[in-house]
Amino acid sequence: MTYFNKMSESTGLVSGMAERLGIDIEDRMKTPELAGRTYLNMVMRCANCSEHSACTKLQDENPLLDAAPDYCMNGDVLKRD
Repeated sequence: MTYFNKMSESTGLVSGMAERLGIDIEDRMKTPELAGRTYLNMVMRCANCSEHSACTKLQDENPLLDAAPDYCMNGDVLKRD
């Protein structure tokens, strides 16, 4: 997988996980806690994760989730308020 494909996939997984958790990423991006650099770091952490297949399957099978899976490298940022 090319770098740009990996980044695109990771962006989709981060957004998808947030959506399934009921978190509005765009709304959070307006706050200092999830500004542009933090979002970029989330995508980079996801790109370095070895669980893309599991995450994709989890998201495909679950329109809603109570929490990010234990393997999610962004689980701390994606906690619900």
